[in-house]
Order: sequence, then structure tokens, then C-alpha cells
Amino acid sequence: MLDHKDFAKMCDNYANMAKDFEAFLIDFLLEEAKWVQGATKDRTPVKTGHLRGRWRITKVYKLSSGNLGFTLVNDADYASYVELGHTTKKRDKWVEGYFMATISIAKLEERMPADFEKEFILFLRKHGVQ
Repeated sequence: MLDHKDFAKMCDNYANMAKDFEAFLIDFLLEEAKWVQGATKDRTPVKTGHLRGRWRITKVYKLSSGNLGFTLVNDADYASYVELGHTTKKRDKWVEGYFMATISIAKLEERMPADFEKEFILFLRKHGVQ
């Protein structure tokens, strides 16, 4: 038999969970953003260290769709050429890109569902819902 007090506590737990959910999502995405930034830096070739040191992530922001997102940025003027490839100055040869962000983002997309499931279970437990 369900006691009224137990039911009230369960309702409070769900209410608190709902109140904290967006903050949980923002924290989760920020951690994933840090991971992809680190993975991208690790894949970035180093000549002077300038290109590797220019990788930044934005704060997590709300899109017009209501979804949350972040942006991985490298403001070095040659970053896109190293990422995607380019021709030589004489335009006679193609230099392959390193795809450091492309590969890291693909790996993030693979791992994110498992990361989310693990963190969400902890979030539920923290709020006494699971």
C-alpha cells in the first residue's frame, strides 16, 4: 500500500528533477564540448603550436528550435585549410586535410548516447527517482 507521505515525496523528487533538468543538460553538453575540444587538439598537427592552441568552445546556448548546442571554433586563419586540405601555392598539388575536428565530432556522436545514459542514471539517482 502506498503511503500518502511516500507519494508526496515521490512527487517532490520528480518536481525537483524537472526543475534541475535543463542545468543537467547544459552541464552534460559542456563536458562533451570539453571532450571534443581535447580530442580535436590531440589530432591537430603541431608545427608552432599556434593552431592547436586556438581551439575554443562556446558556452552552451539555446537554439531557435529549443535544442541546446555549442560551437567548436578555431580562429587561426589557416585552420580550415589544415582541416579540409588545400592546394599548394603553385596550385599543382593537393595537400590532404587532417580532419581533426571532423573525426573528433564523429567520435563524439558515437559516444554521446552512452555518456548521456550513464550521466542521466546518476541524475535520476541524485533526485531519488530511480
